Amino acid sequence: LTFSRRQPLQWRSVNINSMVQGLKRMLSRSMGPAITLMIETDPKVPAILTDPGTLQSSLMNLVLNARDAMPKGGTITLNTATVEVFGEGAASADLVPGRYVVITVTDSGIGMDATTLSRVTEPFFTTKRPGMGTGLGLSIVHGFATQSGGRLNIQSQPGLGTRVRLLLPATRPELAPPQNTPSVIPVSYTHLTLPTSDLV
Repeated sequence: LTFSRRQPLQWRSVNINSMVQGLKRMLSRSMGPAITLMIETDPKVPAILTDPGTLQSSLMNLVLNARDAMPKGGTITLNTATVEVFGEGAASADLVPGRYVVITVTDSGIGMDATTLSRVTEPFFTTKRPGMGTGLGLSIVHGFATQSGGRLNIQSQPGLGTRVRLLLPATRPELAPPQNTPSVIPVSYTHLTLPTSDLV
């Protein structure tokens, strides 16, 4: 159901910044002494309509993936922001023009080459050792983002770490939740994309 984007979601108004701060308390104990988890939240980020349980598990998955990509330690940065997505072109964005909340997880780990990066959202594909991962995490996050009318965007380069952005529509709590996945139209959000050389 998750991979076909039909998982049942329980829509609620969620304060993203509060959830992210809560995750820091939950995840810090699993980071180990060699890893630093930094939280940067934008106070202007609005509450959004989403499934809180699925969003929380998605963010935990992204942070734990970042941890596993840094066997020698490093820094994970989790931040929130709001962006406007508009214009024509960049059909690969698969987003409806509008306002989005962006949750970004950046690590200073080993990074991925282009071939690996192209497959990371495939169900059961994993780069981890046997017994260390199922290959389902990013597939589920990708399905959740798409079903929510958002997008999962991943940038990575060997030796330069990985940056994962989860974009979700910013909606006022009083609005009814979406009943279907929004239509896909070409938009431009080039201002969201950072060169891979900027990864840390």
